[in-house]
Amino acid sequence: MKKTVTAWILALVLLCVGAFALAEEPVVQDRAGNPITLPETVERVVSLAPSITQVIADLGLGDTLVAVDQYSQGIEGVPEDVLTFDIMTPDAEQIIALDPDLVLLSGMTLSDGSDPLAQLTELGICVAYVPSSESIDAILEDNLFIGEILGNPEGAQALNDRLTEAIEALRVETETPRRVYFEISPAPYLYSFGTGTFLNEMIALLGGVNIFADQTGWLSVSEEAVIAADPEIIFTSAEWAEDPVGEILARDGWADVTAVREGAVYLIDEDAASQPNHRIVLALEEMAEAFADQ
Repeated sequence: MKKTVTAWILALVLLCVGAFALAEEPVVQDRAGNPITLPETVERVVSLAPSITQVIADLGLGDTLVAVDQYSQGIEGVPEDVLTFDIMTPDAEQIIALDPDLVLLSGMTLSDGSDPLAQLTELGICVAYVPSSESIDAILEDNLFIGEILGNPEGAQALNDRLTEAIEALRVETETPRRVYFEISPAPYLYSFGTGTFLNEMIALLGGVNIFADQTGWLSVSEEAVIAADPEIIFTSAEWAEDPVGEILARDGWADVTAVREGAVYLIDEDAASQPNHRIVLALEEMAEAFADQ
């Protein structure tokens, strides 16, 4: 009997010890499905994607950032003197020297098929991937993941609440959706998108239909295809171009396009339209104003 009791006590002790160890360093999955072991505390963070950095800053955790990618510079809440890396080719040795608790990155860093930060994982540094999400639901899940691993799930939920509330407030049900063309890159290299993208979802919930909804993903398109589809509203997020709205209105051969003829061409904030995080609400609101003008 004593041996049985002793065995049970030993088993209970081992179970408690195992549970305690798991609580200290929980193993979860990152947004790409990779198993990661979270450190007990996260105080030093490297963020290599502006969409991720924006979430961290808006959670009020910008002071945890010890390095970011070049496109994250200037985001409010990011320390001005923070070390900066190239998003495509970050220096693994320099990152290791920073002794980070956590490194967050998107698929941009893996775009050439290789992983420049593989040795960080081998050294026990927690590297979590948050691939660029293509749906609004996935964006909400990304936010919650980032908030959870940084110890502020309530803050992440608050960011999500604003987006979901805006979606419900701006949602339009209509039997006659307006034809929409959204231009990401201007002439001569037109770039847009089809289904399977959060921007396509945004057009649909505002009562529009993407003229390239019969295609999937991010697309190189022709002027002829746009003209033939005759969009009633045109959006452009090419803020880097000189007078992007005026350029569209003055394009040769576009004068009879309904949106051009009626002056229904609108500039949308580039960061809000391109970075998959809660800030897409800003682009959504700008787009809703354009719909209301028509």
